[in-house]
Amino acid sequence: MPELPEVETVVRTLSPFILGQNLQEIKVYWPRIVQGRLGKAWQNQKVRSFKRRAKFMLLEFDEGYVSIHLRMTGQLIPRETLPSGKPPHVHAMFVFSGQVVLFQDVRKFGRLRWISRADFASWDKSLGQEPLEKTFTADWLYSSGQKRRRILKSALLDQTWIAGLGNIYVDEALFVAQLHPARRAVDLTRQETIRLHKAIQKVLRKATAANGTSFMDFKFLGGQKGGYTEELLVFRKTGLPCPRCGSPIQRLVLAGRSTHLCTVCQK
Repeated sequence: MPELPEVETVVRTLSPFILGQNLQEIKVYWPRIVQGRLGKAWQNQKVRSFKRRAKFMLLEFDEGYVSIHLRMTGQLIPRETLPSGKPPHVHAMFVFSGQVVLFQDVRKFGRLRWISRADFASWDKSLGQEPLEKTFTADWLYSSGQKRRRILKSALLDQTWIAGLGNIYVDEALFVAQLHPARRAVDLTRQETIRLHKAIQKVLRKATAANGTSFMDFKFLGGQKGGYTEELLVFRKTGLPCPRCGSPIQRLVLAGRSTHLCTVCQK
């Protein structure tokens, strides 16, 4: 599933194609891609902004937002003109005044949703702190972490605590911070929390600058792949030497998720 760096990449690279354009139509070819009702409040309205919140992309209009979640294999593909017929695996199509964007998704896990202005505040409140915003401080991470008795792997994946982190960058950040993913968040010392805070931001910034990774078929602009894959330290490196101490990278299953770590370095 695309995480913060991948979603940020899609927003950044797709924005020049759609900002300021009117959304004339959303053609839906597979009804289950829509959560709730899309309605027509967005029709012929100008795109005021295109931004990321957690793992969601938001097309902003005067009356509200169209939320886009790519999930496992979703892609947004810009085209200058309407295709003749429906391309394979395209389940929705955004028809703008001067551009067409295809929502292609092989596994059909992606979703669209209309969020009115009246509902947006409660929707936004349901999501956690953005880890690259100024409000995400080491003090906040420590104080809020003291209320969480779950293991770090599970806690960091919780989108109601920290928004946008997923399996890849949790493994990477915990390695950089030298923290074992089975530790409980509540048990971290202040100094360990400072290390974790710095590691989360360092990993996310580097991955975002490289346009994310390309696991789970992630591509942007219809074909380009993320460049951070070659910089990963532990994720899917089972059996390879730890880049810090040389011990073999281990794979565990924690909180139902595949987890990669160095059991020597991470305590």
